[in-house]
Amino acid sequence: MRIIICLIATILLLSMSCQRKQIVMVDHKTESEFHELTPPVMPETGKELRFKDILQWSDSLGKVILIDFHAQWCQPCKWMDVNVMTDELVAQKLAQIIVWRLDGETPLGSDLRVIFEVGAYPTYLMINSDGEELSRQTGTCDAMSFNIFLQTGIDKYAANRN
Repeated sequence: MRIIICLIATILLLSMSCQRKQIVMVDHKTESEFHELTPPVMPETGKELRFKDILQWSDSLGKVILIDFHAQWCQPCKWMDVNVMTDELVAQKLAQIIVWRLDGETPLGSDLRVIFEVGAYPTYLMINSDGEELSRQTGTCDAMSFNIFLQTGIDKYAANRN
């Protein structure tokens, strides 16, 4: 039974990653993997991105940043990926912003956890290109609540840019 559940979870996660290709995503743990919306200002270097690189990228694109603090062992993080991030309205909002999936257990993730006072996983922070926090969601929530959280961050970002 456990094997079947693990297989189903793996299939769901793989199908979810295929559905998210239209979203600009940066996964800190990979080799700077960018999807088709990656602008030429951030070429693939095979090196880990630094926080300042993400801020510069945000500034050059004029897009708000969502930092998705997660951990590989975090079951609520996986639940959010499967049940909330795949929601059509959430995916539309995510396509408008830079999504940086950051493993909070890495050295960079640990440093940023301290700076942004992240005490639990998952934590989602919307920040501007100056690194200022615009909105925060800690823990799990439904798609409607997450969509409201995203829109709040997008609206604050737009208001501060004008």
